[in-house]
Amino acid sequence: MNQQEKTDPAFDNIKLTSEINKILKSLEDHLIITSIPKNSVSLPSAKMGILLTTSVLKIKLLGLDLIELVNNHKFLVAMATLRMIFEELVLLIFVLSKLEKLPDWPSTEYVLTRVLVGRHSRDETDIPPEKKPYNIVTALEEAEKYADKLPGDTKGKFDETYTFISDFVHPNAPTRYYFWQIVGESVTFVYRKEVGRDDLGSILNYTSITLKLYLHIWTKLNELKFKDLGYSGLTSWSEDLRLKNGSR
Repeated sequence: MNQQEKTDPAFDNIKLTSEINKILKSLEDHLIITSIPKNSVSLPSAKMGILLTTSVLKIKLLGLDLIELVNNHKFLVAMATLRMIFEELVLLIFVLSKLEKLPDWPSTEYVLTRVLVGRHSRDETDIPPEKKPYNIVTALEEAEKYADKLPGDTKGKFDETYTFISDFVHPNAPTRYYFWQIVGESVTFVYRKEVGRDDLGSILNYTSITLKLYLHIWTKLNELKFKDLGYSGLTSWSEDLRLKNGSR
């Protein structure tokens, strides 16, 4: 191994940042916020529109924040941001997996209602169990089952990746990254003033992979057709909104 091979970083951070920005731009291009009129939120199909629209807006903000955090070497906060991005991917896979199995819109609407319900905005005692939000563990289990339908080698990777990312967010040993290292049976105090380039590169790499999968799943959800929206044949949520608002 020559000296060049020893010093070359494992990740091309500039290239990865460019890839992330391109994916975020592609998502923005796919999204037409005006397709969900304000007076249509009561329509069943608007629930799908709200989910897909707010999801993209959230992902864009998180993606831009993550790039800034990495550029400023904010390793642990960037890991927490990556976890939120990964959770959004898992949620959409969960929704797609459920919706592909359901026979009609009323069944689909039930799933979307639970996905859109938030704990902060209502009294826990007023909501029956069947309308409570889905747990992230439930979504992870469903994502693992769906892995065979996804591009790339994702089998068994969702739980593994989520556990790895979460270790840095929860008060577990890896969060001591900046302050100690264990060699054999000895614990040595360290203080890393600078985060390694490859540590930051790994965050960008995970983010790029996650966003590529996210774009794939978001597109499939956006194109999904449903029965029983009041028309003959199959209709997408966006087509339903346009038809009910008098445009084609």
